Parts: sequence; C-alpha cells; structure tokens
Amino acid sequence: MALITVTAAALLLASGGTVAFFAHRHGWRWGARPLRSTPRGEGGYRSAPVTAGHVPKGFPPSVLLSSGVGFVWAALTLLVFAPAGVLFCLLLSDGDLAALSIPTLLAICASGFGLAVALVVNGVGLLRCRPAAHRWAVRIAGWSLGHHLAVAAFFTAVGVAAREEAVTMVAVPCAVGIGHALSLLVAGHRSPAEVPNAR
Repeated sequence: MALITVTAAALLLASGGTVAFFAHRHGWRWGARPLRSTPRGEGGYRSAPVTAGHVPKGFPPSVLLSSGVGFVWAALTLLVFAPAGVLFCLLLSDGDLAALSIPTLLAICASGFGLAVALVVNGVGLLRCRPAAHRWAVRIAGWSLGHHLAVAAFFTAVGVAAREEAVTMVAVPCAVGIGHALSLLVAGHRSPAEVPNAR
C-alpha cells in the first residue's frame, strides 16, 4: 500500500511540475491582456486610456487539465493497465474463450501502449502551443474513446460468458479514461487561430 501511495504521489508531482514548467514558459503564446488602464489627458479629443503593462493570458484550463491528467493516465496505462491486460491473457489461455478473447485483448493492450505514448507526446505539444497538437488532440480523443469503450465491451462480454462480474474491474478506469478523452476533445477544439503567438 505504501508503494502505491508513493508511486501515485510521484506521478502527481511529476505531472504537476511538467504542467507548471510549460505553463510558465509558454503562457505568453496565448496572448496578453492589459494589466491596468488609467485615463490620461483632458478634453474630448486629448483624453485616452493608457495601459500600465500587459500580463500573459495563460493557458485555458481545458488544456492544462487534459495535459496534466494525460501524463498521469499515460503512466498508469504503461505501468499498470496494459501489463495487466497481458497478464489477463495468460489467465484466459486455459479457458474456452481463449481462441477469440486472447487476440482481441492483445490488440486492445497494443492500443493502450500506443495511446499512452500518444498522450505524452500530444500533451507536451499542447503545452508548447503547437497548432498541429490541437488537430491531433481531436484524433487522439477519438482513439481514446474507442479504446476505453472496447475495453468495457470486452470485459462485459467476458463477464457474461464466464458468469462473472468482470466488467466491475474496469468500470472506474474506463469511466476516467472516457472523461479524459472528452476533456482532450475540448482542448483540441481550441482553434490555433485563437493563439496569435503560436508557432
């Protein structure tokens, strides 16, 4: 239990630190807003507001959330969920469902490994405000939705066939994965045209 707690804390700290670093370094790419405006001059033609400076607008919350959660979710997928799927294949090898279930589950595991890498690469791209990252975020969100729905469908089918509640093992992870995919979809739909300093 202590190892799980330490690992979870390390993942959260690493993800939060990465997001904070990029947010500080690249927040200016989202443009700036006036810090303060004070009237100067007198008369209808001479008076005008004068700004005292500008501050970065910073990242939209959707981008910070999808990237930060994506880093943690990618690590959990690489270290826990996908390896657990491979292990589950070994448990199914002696059952009646092996012929169909093992290739299906191996394909889902391969999708999980690839999705984890894509989440990290795209998360960094979003935090660096690369226009291509926004386009890819929408595609990866669709990939993630399909992947987690496939996981839920597979374990539901196995649970029905084996008369076990196998789907309960993946209900929470799939719900979290689908929720993150939706947040990534929102972040991806932020048009690069809204980011005047993106390059």
